[in-house]
Amino acid sequence: MKILRTPKITKPEFLSEVIVKIRPEIKVVSLSGKGEPLEAFNHKISKVFTYLADKRVKTGHVLGIFYQDRRKVGVENETWDACVSVDKEIITNDEFKYLNLPEVKVASVILTGSYALIGQALSYLESVTQVNGIKTSWPLTEIYLEEGKEPVTELQYFVKE
Repeated sequence: MKILRTPKITKPEFLSEVIVKIRPEIKVVSLSGKGEPLEAFNHKISKVFTYLADKRVKTGHVLGIFYQDRRKVGVENETWDACVSVDKEIITNDEFKYLNLPEVKVASVILTGSYALIGQALSYLESVTQVNGIKTSWPLTEIYLEEGKEPVTELQYFVKE
């Protein structure tokens, strides 16, 4: 793990330091979506949890994988997966997908606060990696570490080698 610092960029108080690390493999079951995730994400996650409960599978964190930058393609064209981490491979049907997210190097920042701050958090993450000469790429992975009034979300971009 490497902490990235830059004296020229002020870190917002709701963010951790930006780090580069190896994210371990994550097994997930997901439902895909398109458009504004705020309107459908929670519904899809609920469906995934119900599906997994019927299979008696141990679940972990909720993740969102966002495949395009909404700033470039528009929110109506954004494609994403609403995911729940699982402890083993699951045979799924056409609606649900089992994904094995491989071990990968990521640039990461942790946001403590409203999901409305994600845009600012991504701008900070992008600025710090750029100043440090680190090239990143989509998809963006959001790992929801804590839900509730003060959510905690880890935001990750792939690091290009």
